[in-house]
Amino acid sequence: MKRNILVVFLLLLNLALCGQKTITLQAGVSLSKLNWYNSMSDGLGYEETLTGFNAALGIEYPDREYFFFSTKLGFIQKGGKDHVKVINNSENETGTMKVITRLNYIILNTTANFKYPFKGVIIPYIFIGPQLGYLISYWENVSSIQQFDNYGLVEKIRFGMIAGGGIKTKINKWEFGTVLTYDYGFFKLVDSTLGWGDNKMTDNAFTLNLQIGYNL
Repeated sequence: MKRNILVVFLLLLNLALCGQKTITLQAGVSLSKLNWYNSMSDGLGYEETLTGFNAALGIEYPDREYFFFSTKLGFIQKGGKDHVKVINNSENETGTMKVITRLNYIILNTTANFKYPFKGVIIPYIFIGPQLGYLISYWENVSSIQQFDNYGLVEKIRFGMIAGGGIKTKINKWEFGTVLTYDYGFFKLVDSTLGWGDNKMTDNAFTLNLQIGYNL
């Protein structure tokens, strides 16, 4: 499956060299939860939403009346946060501590976009397509990811898909718009039974971006 996804990326990237093209730049916020299931605690960790940053440089091609492809290379920050109880040696609760994990990914995606222009100026559209990501770094104030990374149990290559919608307007050769995207991973960030129960982590996210484009 992973090989097939890579082949699709290469074929669609080759299409970007042909036809009319629009160069795009988008940036905005990402909203994510690092869902962590542990069979010993029988629950999900990181219940609170983490706000991060994402940005991407892309190309749209070819520009048909109701359809176009889009390929983007970018960065997204995901993860999660929570407040956990602090227990002393007497097993008494002494307060709470904020737990934060931030995951930094480089991403490459290609989407099929379906649009319906109004008078050629206002253009709403929806899209779906595969995405490839690579975990370049992470930061955390407790060793949640690190305890698995020490044993090579963190899946740093991420295969998934994105879907969403947007709206843009054209002014001469320029385009301006907003984009809402859901980022879903096919495989888990962690899927392990190493000594302390069955652990499964996922790191899906929403992004809300502003986008600017220029028609070549």
